[in-house]
Amino acid sequence: MPPIAIGARFRAILASKPSAKHLDSGIRELESCADDYLDLLRRAKTGLPGTYPAIRSIEYLEPDRVAEDLAVEERNRLGIGDGPVPRIREVLELEAGLRVFVIPLPPRVAGLFVFVDSLGGCAAANTRHPVERRRWTIAHEYAHFLSSRDRAEITPLTPSRRASETERFADAFAGNFLMPRTGLARRFNELRRSSEGKIMPGMLVQLAHSYCVSVQTLTLRLEDLGLIGGGTWDKLSEHSF
Repeated sequence: MPPIAIGARFRAILASKPSAKHLDSGIRELESCADDYLDLLRRAKTGLPGTYPAIRSIEYLEPDRVAEDLAVEERNRLGIGDGPVPRIREVLELEAGLRVFVIPLPPRVAGLFVFVDSLGGCAAANTRHPVERRRWTIAHEYAHFLSSRDRAEITPLTPSRRASETERFADAFAGNFLMPRTGLARRFNELRRSSEGKIMPGMLVQLAHSYCVSVQTLTLRLEDLGLIGGGTWDKLSEHSF
């Protein structure tokens, strides 16, 4: 079987973004990992794991709302309820057919996504980033797998203010998939009751550890859900938390 031409799928996006030329080595690494993956499957005489979910159209829909609805739907379909997902890479590979590779990428690039017929969805997360950031990237790329798998995607570490609706949707999906509203609210309120209604920084650390996300990500998510006051993370940062 000929090597997977992943580089060709990124050619158009690289041509439109001259500043992305530094990604050539990362794309080659992803291509090499994908070829090795297929080689291992051939040697093991086994097929591709996972069943691809149906593609979901998000056109003309409000990104934040459709992201939450789809995240809840996917969690239910995958049988993971509303709690933390400690083994997200394993779940998405074995149940949804998303191949996840952790490879070196430029510091300001979080991940890559591409779909190829012979292997399915391939996501790359930056090995230079903390594990919590890589989990967010994997969930983000899964959103592309669900909604726009016909397009190769390059995910920046920090989205621009002019991010497309597709990128806004993918980030909103990641937050809802990793920290679903109902489960997070229930666990937060349990901790709050145990501390007689007080919100202590230790509670945020405990929750962040449970959900395998950074304290900043967890705190901003609680702010978005209205469970704590807006600007809480900024106040913690000001006090060198």
